[in-house]
Amino acid sequence: MSDKSHQERRHSAADGPPGLYPPPRLNWEAWRAHARDAKAAKGLSINVLTGRSGLDRSTVIELLGGRRGVGDVRLGTLWALAWALEVEDFAQFLAPLTADLGGRSDPQAGRPLPRRPAPAETGGDQAGRMLDP
Repeated sequence: MSDKSHQERRHSAADGPPGLYPPPRLNWEAWRAHARDAKAAKGLSINVLTGRSGLDRSTVIELLGGRRGVGDVRLGTLWALAWALEVEDFAQFLAPLTADLGGRSDPQAGRPLPRRPAPAETGGDQAGRMLDP
């Protein structure tokens, strides 16, 4: 094949246009500690959580323990667990996921987002369309 376009260097999302940064890593350990604390504060057992949430016992144990290192949990699963824990604020329940990880491997961590030029600077109006000269 003479077409070598498939062999070109692949760029990371950070090399792309502003706003295409890779998502931050999630702090599952902080979230698990938070969820275990909520469980202990309510005095709930694993059996009660599985009954209320409709989740499998092994799923609840994995979410709270994290022994297998599963980090791709569906939002509906977290919602069911939050409901079983009688959480009042779902956003607060998820907040530890974005807690600082300390030694992040994310190259963009701590960097300010690039400033987007105002429409007047780019020659566009509020909708981003180009204005006639």
